[in-house]
Amino acid sequence: MATGYRYRCDTCRRESTAQPLRVRYYLLADGSHIPLSADLGWCGECEKVVAIEFLPELPHLLAHLESLTASRGEAVMPGDRLEKSRQNTLHEIAWRRDRRSDPRCLECGGTEIASLGWATDRLVESFPHAGCDGVLRLEEIVRLTQASFDRYSSEGLLIDRRSLPPS
Repeated sequence: MATGYRYRCDTCRRESTAQPLRVRYYLLADGSHIPLSADLGWCGECEKVVAIEFLPELPHLLAHLESLTASRGEAVMPGDRLEKSRQNTLHEIAWRRDRRSDPRCLECGGTEIASLGWATDRLVESFPHAGCDGVLRLEEIVRLTQASFDRYSSEGLLIDRRSLPPS
């Protein structure tokens, strides 16, 4: 199950639902993949609330790597899981250093986006509806079934959508 956030305009009644927690990955040039972090946002090109990329800051990734390296001798997590987490963070650091484009809309790939603060725990519950005199308001949080996952290029462009194996 995935969580969706449904916004509706109080004037034109247009609504849109976005899923920031949908399973998404970046497929890197070497064939490896790393998780894609998403945020809720407004896309000026789609003209609706969508999931957008949330690009982690390099200092945050470096601090995370340092904490993993410092905990090598401690029983924070099993050694193989710790090493896998460390390797994944190294891939994320390399990707973030190479990343050139701005965050993108995860539906259309556009960069005319504005965060609604979900990824930073400051969710905007209402905002002016562009092109309308109304206000888009968070109407409900819904549970949605996720039957696929998305793969994106390292620059945030959708490559494909794949079915999840039956559970």
